[in-house]
Amino acid sequence: MEKFAKLFDVDGIGQILVVQDGEPSVKFMFTLKSLGICSVGSSFPDTDEGRADCDKFFDKVDAGFAVDFITPSITPHGIHFG
Repeated sequence: MEKFAKLFDVDGIGQILVVQDGEPSVKFMFTLKSLGICSVGSSFPDTDEGRADCDKFFDKVDAGFAVDFITPSITPHGIHFG
C-alpha cells in the first residue's frame, strides 16, 4: 500500500504531519502556541506530470525537509511551538 502521510516527532517543535491528499498537493501540519494547528503546503498542476512531480516531492520529505519547509511560514510569528 502506498503511503499518503508521514508523521515526524521533532525535538523542540513537536509533531509535523505531512499529507499527500487526493489533489496533487502536499500539506504540512503542525501547532504553534500562538495560532493552534497550522497548515502550509505545496500544490502542483492537475496533470500527469504535476501528479508525478507531487509524488517525487512527497517521497523526498523527511524530518529535516519538513522542518526546513515550515520554517519560513513560522518565522514571522516567532517560533513558539505548542
